[in-house]
Amino acid sequence: MPRSTGTIFRQPLKRLTLRSWTEPAEFPGGGTYHGHAEVQAYLSQSRKVWAEGSSEPERFIVAGNKIIVFVHVRVRPKDSAE
Repeated sequence: MPRSTGTIFRQPLKRLTLRSWTEPAEFPGGGTYHGHAEVQAYLSQSRKVWAEGSSEPERFIVAGNKIIVFVHVRVRPKDSAE
């Protein structure tokens, strides 16, 4: 993975430029969000319940003018005893 591509996942949310974001329907608030404002609002809201977390990109697929990224996320919720 190119170094510059991996760093995008370590940037503050306001610096990301995303056109859409999809979470599984089983996740709280899961669904697809479109446009920078919707994506940023969803990610900011969803991170509020994290005591800690990390994400690492695992796979990149270039599809025309889009890049699809599969990300492995590890999270410990704030109300978790672990």
